[in-house]
Amino acid sequence: MKLVNKALPLFLLLLLAFQSTALGATKLSPRDIVVNINGSFIKTDSNPYVEKGRVLVPIRTLSSLGLSYTWDTKSRTAIIMNKVKDEVKVTANQLIAYKNGKAIKLDVPAVNNNGRIMVPIRFITEAFEFSVTYEKNRVILFINSKDFKLDENLITSDDLNKARLAAISLPITFSFTPSAEAEKNEPTPFYSYSFPRGDASRYIYRTGRANTVVEIKDGIAKAVWQFQYGDKTPIIHLAGQQLTNTLEEMLDVSFEHSMSGSNTAMFYSNGYGRDEDHPFERFTYKTDMYGDIIQTIPKE
Repeated sequence: MKLVNKALPLFLLLLLAFQSTALGATKLSPRDIVVNINGSFIKTDSNPYVEKGRVLVPIRTLSSLGLSYTWDTKSRTAIIMNKVKDEVKVTANQLIAYKNGKAIKLDVPAVNNNGRIMVPIRFITEAFEFSVTYEKNRVILFINSKDFKLDENLITSDDLNKARLAAISLPITFSFTPSAEAEKNEPTPFYSYSFPRGDASRYIYRTGRANTVVEIKDGIAKAVWQFQYGDKTPIIHLAGQQLTNTLEEMLDVSFEHSMSGSNTAMFYSNGYGRDEDHPFERFTYKTDMYGDIIQTIPKE
């Protein structure tokens, strides 16, 4: 780790102070795995989880992919079909599945988890020619149909809610080895997204463990820097290219989810300036699903 000798801006100092006060009584917990299908975050009836390096999701999630399924309680077998009647058959706790009658060995079986049928999503989706990406940095599972491409114009939309939602709906790619600290889904008090005011093409994804700076160009979200905030030393470099000169403006607007369930938006109170006496305002809000973390900011 490398220390970056740069004083923290006033807004960031107050932001961190607010977080440490607000989060003092919050719980620490791992982040839930989130599912994004063709650029849209969806709500699942049970949390996906990782088993032996494979992500299992509730079988009901498959309906969001345009797949249908039946479940036979007696044989504990699910039959999954697409619109052209390709068929995949999986049986709970069995490592052999069948695609159109052909036996295929699985890495992990389907399971009954507290009354919810969980299926290995990579096998299922690839059997029906979807692409799957599991981004450890934000614990998001991206599933796309083979002809899907997110509309790049959304990132520059005048509707900042749509633009920022589109921005966080892109999987983050890395040209450097990601920090192991950032990819650990260990207990954290919060996660958040911070953007420059009036902009959706850059953001910082923050947790209580690590922070990832992301830039979007030509419809691709690229991580450029990962760092931590120190207790006494301002910034600890983890990986990538340091961008301390632009760090302050990328914290103009912040959307934060506490693991206790509360959500807070923070932003500068005097428009595009920085008022040292009243550096930021905040409001709390409720969310129903992951994408609701992005909110409308007054006067933006």
